[in-house]
Amino acid sequence: MNKIDDKTEIPIDNLTVYIRFFFSVFALGFFSIMATGKLLTQIPVFKMDQLKGTQIIRLNIWIVKFQATGDEAVIGFSAFITVLVLIGLTIGQSVQGLINGNLGVNLTQFESICILSAFMGVIISFLLKVLHSTFRSQAINYNSKYSDAIDNLSKK
Repeated sequence: MNKIDDKTEIPIDNLTVYIRFFFSVFALGFFSIMATGKLLTQIPVFKMDQLKGTQIIRLNIWIVKFQATGDEAVIGFSAFITVLVLIGLTIGQSVQGLINGNLGVNLTQFESICILSAFMGVIISFLLKVLHSTFRSQAINYNSKYSDAIDNLSKK
């Protein structure tokens, strides 16, 4: 056991477990929820205007201040839980070995699943946002060509 001061003794092993759990589940999880929510709510299908400002998730660590409100928080949390359950049910047992073996970080199975879910949630939402932007710009180009053709025909 190590002493912090004359009165307090904290086992270092427990302290590292708490720090590891905080960063793998809370910090990374909340960041993932907020980033996923912000990305997905830029797609009109995921926009829910009824929730403006009712839910707030904040992450303030040192100089990093990140916040998701309303539908961003709800959609981000829903996406994180969905990915967490899907990963847990499909490849949950092998995730710990994958993270421990490849990254060299000794995490528990739940922490490993949380980390992978956080990364996958952000990656999936980013890909959906890119796909939406790509197809939306193509649809806008198609609609403008169609509108121009109608305008030209109506002028004749």
